[in-house]
Amino acid sequence: MSLGARTAGFLLLILGGCADLPLENAKLPREVSENPQRYVVVAVHNEAAGVASRPGATVRGYDAVGRYGPSARSKRLIATLQREYDLHTVAGWPIDPLQLECVVFQIGTGTLTDLLPRLMRDPRVRIAEPLQNFRTLGDAGTLGDAGDPYRSLQKNLALLGLDRAHRVARGSGVRIALIDTGVSIEHPDLAGAVAEWRDFTGGGARAFKSDVHGTEVAGVIAAREGNGIGIAGVAPEAQLSALKACWEESGEPHAVCNTFTLAQSITYAIGTHARIVNLSLTGPADPLLAQLVTWGVAHGVIFVGAVAADGTPAGFPAGVPGVLAVDRAENATHLAQVLYAPGEGLLTLTPDAHYDFASGSSLAAAEVSGLVALLLEQHPLDAGTARRLLLNSERNAAGSIASVDVCAAFDAVAQPACSTAVAASTSLEHARRIHTRD
Repeated sequence: MSLGARTAGFLLLILGGCADLPLENAKLPREVSENPQRYVVVAVHNEAAGVASRPGATVRGYDAVGRYGPSARSKRLIATLQREYDLHTVAGWPIDPLQLECVVFQIGTGTLTDLLPRLMRDPRVRIAEPLQNFRTLGDAGTLGDAGDPYRSLQKNLALLGLDRAHRVARGSGVRIALIDTGVSIEHPDLAGAVAEWRDFTGGGARAFKSDVHGTEVAGVIAAREGNGIGIAGVAPEAQLSALKACWEESGEPHAVCNTFTLAQSITYAIGTHARIVNLSLTGPADPLLAQLVTWGVAHGVIFVGAVAADGTPAGFPAGVPGVLAVDRAENATHLAQVLYAPGEGLLTLTPDAHYDFASGSSLAAAEVSGLVALLLEQHPLDAGTARRLLLNSERNAAGSIASVDVCAAFDAVAQPACSTAVAASTSLEHARRIHTRD
């Protein structure tokens, strides 16, 4: 089976359902997650609806998304595959950047083990794979004194060089797509940080706002600075697109996502011009998701992914070429292309306006997404340049862990540099006062 896909131009967004349903209806029923071995993901060629004039541009506005769906040819082919392989369509959506129509089929008779090789050999099928699961990578912590979560408790900020870097940049104007669980968007330390939120799991607004993992990651990235409460994020002026692709399982410390929800959310993030996509999760190699990320990287999107517990950048997303793979520095094995950031005992946000300590490569990845936002505020960067700057910035100062250092990265490119942060801060504040008077 060929995993290649033509990418003639950038076309906006995915659409829920094979019957031109709104995006919000592209959801899987609960029984799919309970019995995934009875389902398969299949993609066939779908004609493009238009061509963008330049990389990163769109050929239609977001409001027009509902007019686009699977082509007549792809519909006929899907109906044929259903008959020939005894399949039943559960949900489908066109992925325009890859010119694919993607369908989740329920298997009728037979087993996935027997069916999958036959589908992969079928020349009409571009991708055939199991409906795979992915998990977030955070460990719960305990806040000893829940009354005073101050910035002084955020030891990671100094390790990352942020005490000086925030005088140079705070991530202003940079959009980060947070693909995770839901986020407590009403947390007072995220006021103004979440530009939009969207649920690809069908869990509803209440579940979205009470999810823990996404709230922790959002706090690390974008908790507001200088608001008189709580903590400061790595990029406290960045804007978040909170895209829920993962759901929390009762009694489990991690959340779960699958190929279907991740494909939708990644395509949405690309289509809405996110500069950075944070994927604090891990799972097996996935052909469809790898194609989507590869297309996004080629068109200027920077993807940041968490490394699994064994420290090896494999599977999805960390194993996809072009993804900034991140592990927690406390477990650093210093593999050549892995970035390391603090990931143990980070003070961050939790739902219901609370704070707590948390650990994991999920949070280390969130820190790197924030650092890239700081760099992007000042300099146009692609993923390769961002990786090079941050890899070269790693240090092992006395009494600290080896970690990326955004100030060293700034110093390597151009002014304003962190080495002259005080002067830069003075100039920046002067410019802001002039702008305010105007």
